Amino acid sequence: MTIWSDDVIEQLGTIEGDGQILYSQPRIDQGVYHEYVYRVVWSPENDGRIDSWMRQCPPLRETCDSDSQAMIQFEGTTGYSNDKVDGYYFKYGLYTVSDFDVPFTAFHKDYWSGPTAQSIGLSDPIFK
Repeated sequence: MTIWSDDVIEQLGTIEGDGQILYSQPRIDQGVYHEYVYRVVWSPENDGRIDSWMRQCPPLRETCDSDSQAMIQFEGTTGYSNDKVDGYYFKYGLYTVSDFDVPFTAFHKDYWSGPTAQSIGLSDPIFK
């Protein structure tokens, strides 16, 4: 997971490259679903926050009994003070700034967003 913010641009002196890498997962287990949960507070000030969790679930099952494991716990600027920025966005998929010579394939199932964990069906106390 990569983040761009006023702080990152100031540190790098450019808007090109990797940004600030908060989490990298060079290899993922195959044959299981990976469920990711992100809680993001967008802010150009130091009160921004990104927390994330991941769990692995068996394929083709309605329920998953695995526990979510914390991946990212970041506090700081998560946005821009620039008035030319219309809003914040979250992208997910396979992204790389490195050269590669084989195709990447990802399958996505569902994406939810909401103001609280409960509003998107997450009731585990870890998400409070």
